[in-house]
Amino acid sequence: NEEALFADRIVRGAPTAEEAAMGWAGPITLIDVTLLNIATAKTEAYDVQVDYRLETAGLGTFDFYSIGTWNRRNLTQTKAGEPTIDNVGFSGGVLQYKINAGATWTHRNVTMGWNTGYFDSYLTYGALAYPLTAAQIASRQRLIEIQGSTKVDDQMYHDVFAKYRIARGAAGSPF
Repeated sequence: NEEALFADRIVRGAPTAEEAAMGWAGPITLIDVTLLNIATAKTEAYDVQVDYRLETAGLGTFDFYSIGTWNRRNLTQTKAGEPTIDNVGFSGGVLQYKINAGATWTHRNVTMGWNTGYFDSYLTYGALAYPLTAAQIASRQRLIEIQGSTKVDDQMYHDVFAKYRIARGAAGSPF
């Protein structure tokens, strides 16, 4: 019962003597159901992107790129009166760092490239307000036991590709 949080949106009539004796507040006579923001979120993050193209006369074109995000804070409050929680680096939250970088080379009909993505480590449990209850501590311990660690290590993935463009109307080409 969160009526106290929305006292100005709920109107009650006077309780009968019997209701008052049982500790009841009285019948609801009006509920204000107009829209209301009850949660908040504030993010502080920095994004950086760099692109560079090098065109050469005999070796083709080289493209280099990188984009990264640094999430400093991701503060959420699920309802009025609840504590604000920073979700950065927790399961279900946002990663502190994410980076994507790569390069491509194109020369005549050939293109080759490499891309890598970096994902920061994060804790295996969700962010909670302190102090933790006994049930929350037990739940965290179960998650840590299932994962085998308090965190998921950072990860890096690599993709390599190559393509050859068959000239239009070339012998044996269906195009």
